[in-house]
Amino acid sequence: MSVEFSNAYQEILLDNFNSIIKQNLMFQTQLKMAEETQKNNKSEEKINLLNGEYDVLKSDYDIALKKISDLEVRANVGQSLHDEKTRIQAALNDELRKSSILNEKILEQSKTIDEQTLKISQQSKTIEDTIKELEKNNIEIEDLKSTLEKKESMPTEIQTILPKVKKTNSKVVNNIPDGSSF
Repeated sequence: MSVEFSNAYQEILLDNFNSIIKQNLMFQTQLKMAEETQKNNKSEEKINLLNGEYDVLKSDYDIALKKISDLEVRANVGQSLHDEKTRIQAALNDELRKSSILNEKILEQSKTIDEQTLKISQQSKTIEDTIKELEKNNIEIEDLKSTLEKKESMPTEIQTILPKVKKTNSKVVNNIPDGSSF
């Protein structure tokens, strides 16, 4: 082998070696870049995944807050309704108490009215009896008055009738038998 051949051989060998090293370095750089990219992609995926989970949790949190707010509103409304119910029940109880007191007073007044009506009825009956007695007495008084008037007018009648009776009596005496059979 000649020196030229050996030099050319070594030169080609060195060129090939340099090319292989360049390719190897290039390949390792690309591999490192790919690994970095892959790491970045994994990090981005993790970030995206975490962001997605965060968004889901945030929406769940917002929904939970809204439900809590609704529940607070309902609780407040429920409390308001309970307070209103309590107020109305208290007013109803007061009115029922007043009503029972008024019913007792009405019963007492009815009792008093019944007693007064009974007294009035008794007094009315007494008055009616008195009126009947007075009417009866009035009739008797009228009868007595007419009798008295008749008696007062009798002496004048007797005086006018007596002369007539005496005249008629003398005629009757003569015509009437004395009742004896002899």
